[in-house]
Amino acid sequence: MHKISAHIFWESQLDSPDIINLVREQLESFLPSGFKIKSLKVDPRPRKHKLKILGEFGLQEVFDKISQSEERISFLVNNEPLYVRMNSQRYYVFKENPKCVSCGIEGEKFLLEQHPNDKNPHFNLYAVEDGEYILMTKDHIHAKAFGGEDRYYNYQTMCAICNNLKGSDYISLDGIAELRRVFKENKLNLPKKKLNILLNEIRDKHAIARPELDV
Repeated sequence: MHKISAHIFWESQLDSPDIINLVREQLESFLPSGFKIKSLKVDPRPRKHKLKILGEFGLQEVFDKISQSEERISFLVNNEPLYVRMNSQRYYVFKENPKCVSCGIEGEKFLLEQHPNDKNPHFNLYAVEDGEYILMTKDHIHAKAFGGEDRYYNYQTMCAICNNLKGSDYISLDGIAELRRVFKENKLNLPKKKLNILLNEIRDKHAIARPELDV
C-alpha cells in the first residue's frame, strides 16, 4: 500500500469560510473515491494586517483618471496626495460594465487600499449586499487553465462570489447566477456535502462546450 501526498495552493480574494469549504468540496469531487483532503488556511504572502483602506471614491472619480501611461496619478486623501498607477485593465473592464455579468450586482464604490508590504496603493471596486462589501473582479471569459488569454476581449466583470463558484468551468451566465442564488439560500441550512451535490447538479445542467482556442 502506497501513501501519496500532494499540496494544492488555491488563492482567493475572499476571506470566507463558506468559499474555502466549497473549494475543498469541489476538489474532493474531482478525485477518485478514497482520497482525503485536509485543508489548511494559508496566506501565501504572510502578513499581520489586512488591506488598509485609505480612502473611498465614487466610480466617476476613478474612471475619469484612467490612463494608459505607467506614470502614477495623484488622488487626495485627507488633503495629502497618494499616487496610484491607473493603467490596469481592470479599470477599463469596470468602466465598460460595473455590474456582475451573472448575478447583476453592481459595483458602487472604489476603495483605495494598500497592503503593508506594498509600496503604493491600488483601487478595488466593491458592491454592497446585505450590508457587506462584495469585491468585483476581472473574470476570464475563456479560462486561463484552458488557454484563455490575458487580453481585454477575454475579460468581463464578475463579483468575487460568482467568480469563485464558476471556477474554471464553462457554464452559462444564467447557470452561474443560479449557482450564486442556490449557494446564498442554502449555505447556512444545508450540510456542505449536500450543498456541493446540489451545486454540481446545477453545473452539469448549465455546462457548455469548451471552445477550441487558436494556439
